[in-house]
Amino acid sequence: MANQNIEFIYIVGDSRSGSTLLQTLLGGSDEFKVAGEVRRLVVEGISHLNCSCGDAVSRCPYWTTVTKGDALSSAIGIADNPFQRKINQVVSLPFFAFNRALPSWLQGRLSDKTQVSASKILSKLTERDKVVVDSSKVPLHFAALRARMGGRLFPVFLYRDGRAIVYSKMRRGKLSVHDALTQWRNSAISMEIVRRLCRRDQHIVVRYEDLCSDPESEINKIRAKIGFSNIKLSPENIDKGDFHFLGGSPGFSETDGLQVQLDDRWKTGMSKDELSYFESKAGWLNR
Repeated sequence: MANQNIEFIYIVGDSRSGSTLLQTLLGGSDEFKVAGEVRRLVVEGISHLNCSCGDAVSRCPYWTTVTKGDALSSAIGIADNPFQRKINQVVSLPFFAFNRALPSWLQGRLSDKTQVSASKILSKLTERDKVVVDSSKVPLHFAALRARMGGRLFPVFLYRDGRAIVYSKMRRGKLSVHDALTQWRNSAISMEIVRRLCRRDQHIVVRYEDLCSDPESEINKIRAKIGFSNIKLSPENIDKGDFHFLGGSPGFSETDGLQVQLDDRWKTGMSKDELSYFESKAGWLNR
């Protein structure tokens, strides 16, 4: 029997941590409704986003229905200007996770609009007997949402070897090892601070590597925390065409069926100097 208090799952992690795989595996059963990166809808608006079905959000039948009406018009694209984008970049720094000396008016100016808008959208997505999955990933965004929504929002902290994330950022984002490492380190520090603020019985930790090795076991661990019974998971039978989530890995909708395969290209893709740099600057932080 499901925990009646939990209405939403929030995946907390880095941008290359495997959240697309995790949310798709969760969405393979009827108890979960996958929304994707809801925060991006708040910040970027519908004109800049694609749905996992392959359509632009502005043309996707599902999302045009969700976003229709005046109730959400003020919640979408609120940060679609240079000044607000800069504010969001600043508030994502680890400093704001533990600095309690900020004036209340400044705290509200920095984060309140985004969290209020995200909670409105999540509430619009709720369905009877379904848990909505938000894969926005940003640790401090989750912390602010949790403060607003309480126990209705349950966090899944998704970890992946930091070297794999840094290599993926270097490869996809064309970043230097320094810039990629800085991005991952800031995210990892914020993630650890926020995780330690959660009680042990109020969150779960999942590793990407374990998810690839034994997806059924890892998904059932999450289901047990929520209060759902175990299932027999067959990833290859999950129809990706049934999903309408925001963001996610490029190419998600390009192939039929879900392929669960560990991506460890960092082991051969990173040079010895890059690996040594990682260890010297952030090896202590790698889980």
